[in-house]
Amino acid sequence: TEYNGYYSNLKVMFHDTLQANYDQVNTAILVRIDADLNVTNDLDPEVRQRWYPTGLGLLYDPVYDPAHTWISSMGRSKYLTPVYTSLQDSGQHDLGVTWFCENIDFYHPVSVTTLEGVLEIDSSACDTGITKLLNDLDGAVHQYFDVLFAQ
Repeated sequence: TEYNGYYSNLKVMFHDTLQANYDQVNTAILVRIDADLNVTNDLDPEVRQRWYPTGLGLLYDPVYDPAHTWISSMGRSKYLTPVYTSLQDSGQHDLGVTWFCENIDFYHPVSVTTLEGVLEIDSSACDTGITKLLNDLDGAVHQYFDVLFAQ
């Protein structure tokens, strides 16, 4: 299609217009756009930054796996924030927290702080990676001392 030959900025204009008219967009429209333009599989991060949140907000199933893969492959706040904001604003808080916790050790600390604000959580809610290791170690030390001093 002609769309696939557009420069990134022209694609962005299309998606910004789509988002500006979000109240008139539904999943049937997303299905048609995706069928005609294959937007879900576009590799342009500027497109993904706009298309995935639009799809997630409207519960458009085909974007979930690609969006999850994408936010698990880079840690830039510019691209992460719209995805997590869309999940939070569309009542998918728990999914947002799950994805966040899966990637917390991978994300830059500034991104972590930003996303904590979006999701209205503290990263201590995530029991993964370094946090899990420290909690497990702390628990093991407490068990050791409990046994040691119980004798």
